Amino acid sequence: MLTKYALVAIIVLCCTVLGFTLMVGDSLCELSIRERGME
Repeated sequence: MLTKYALVAIIVLCCTVLGFTLMVGDSLCELSIRERGME
C-alpha cells in the first residue's frame, strides 16, 4: 500500500516539475525575444 502512494507521489512530483519547467522556459524565451527586439 505504501509503495502505491509513493509511486503516485513521484508521478505527481514529476508532472509538477515538468509543468513548472515548461512555464519558466516559455517566460525565458519571451524575455530573450523582447531583448533582441529592443536591440
